[in-house]
Amino acid sequence: MFKTIFIILFSFIFYLTEFILFNTIGEWFKPNFLLLLVIFANFAFGIRYSIFAAIFCGMLQDSFSTSMFGISFLSYILCAYAVTVLLRFIHPRGNMWKRLLIIFCVICINVIVQYFLHMIFFTTSFKHLFVHIFIPEVVSTLVVANMTIEFLKSCVSRLYIHL
Repeated sequence: MFKTIFIILFSFIFYLTEFILFNTIGEWFKPNFLLLLVIFANFAFGIRYSIFAAIFCGMLQDSFSTSMFGISFLSYILCAYAVTVLLRFIHPRGNMWKRLLIIFCVICINVIVQYFLHMIFFTTSFKHLFVHIFIPEVVSTLVVANMTIEFLKSCVSRLYIHL
């Protein structure tokens, strides 16, 4: 129960943070905090809570998006499963670089899945995707990733949710 409340609460906080950052800084610094929450839920609580976080974050993102409904929903669920698969081969416990490698792979999967889903309905340019979406999202998310994961760990430990 506490884990679901934690995921719902931080989903709203992170969505508002993304919204405020995008409106103040612009499109060049847009970390994907919701995806980091999905990844953290998989690290800390397992696949079930990660799927719940992916569903909730995807629905939240799609509810306020002007794009097709369900694109973020589907891509976040695929990313939650991708984290589980990557955790079988890469063990990030205590190693910052392995954790960043997993986050980088999941961000790439998220951008590629969303690109192909957009490509079904709209005409999109790969150059535009790479320059205006992929590079800013990867760089900014990797910059804030460790700080965000450590912040979430400390919040979990303060709320007496045992990992």
